[in-house]
Amino acid sequence: MRGKKYLPIIITLTFLASLVLMSAPVKAPDPYVKVYVDMPQGYIPGAPADSPVLIDIMIETSGIDDGTIGGIMGWGMDVQVDPDVLDVNLEAGGGFPPTPPKAFVIGADEGYFLYEYTALMYYDPPTLMKGTSDPSTGYWDEIAEMIMGVSDGAGDYVSGLYPNLVTLNVTSKSETAYSKIDLIDVEYMTADGVWHPVDEVIDGHYNAPPTPEFPLGAAFQVGLIVAVAYVWWTRRRKLKVVP
Repeated sequence: MRGKKYLPIIITLTFLASLVLMSAPVKAPDPYVKVYVDMPQGYIPGAPADSPVLIDIMIETSGIDDGTIGGIMGWGMDVQVDPDVLDVNLEAGGGFPPTPPKAFVIGADEGYFLYEYTALMYYDPPTLMKGTSDPSTGYWDEIAEMIMGVSDGAGDYVSGLYPNLVTLNVTSKSETAYSKIDLIDVEYMTADGVWHPVDEVIDGHYNAPPTPEFPLGAAFQVGLIVAVAYVWWTRRRKLKVVP
């Protein structure tokens, strides 16, 4: 009888607890943005000198709702490469007709992150800014893209379908030499006008990174430790065997 007496109380408490759990607000995930150089082979294969090299830079987002004030409406970055390996000259050369530039940006078009968002929302296309470059140092400054005159931005839905953020077209100076493609000061702007540093940035490689050499000094030290350990172990064994 005692069990039956307490049964209604247990049912009531269980019901109240379920109401509390149902009414408790679920915390939205924190926004997370990743920008990286697309390298299916782990690096961008070398191209013959004076040939174009395409560097696709991708974006992945999580915890960002499309069409909200927390959505992405702009981004910016700098890029550094080895000037002896890749040419980032944005200026046309002399002569008639002029020699085309050695580098330019591709984006704000079909298949690219912000453009596809504007197409989805029937907004004007974004503005892509090529920035400025110094071919002597390989530094490419202030590459950026922006949607003008809107109060919302792109997020997880669009980045899941169209992760291509921008493509950099540079010119090879060597088919075999290595260059790091260093993404610097990568930021994105939400529709409230606030700039945020990208949470995760993965640089690229033109040609496979060189394999680090094993230092001879370290090899000698490791060998010495192994030798000392072996001598100590054999001596200890002999002492155990001798009566």
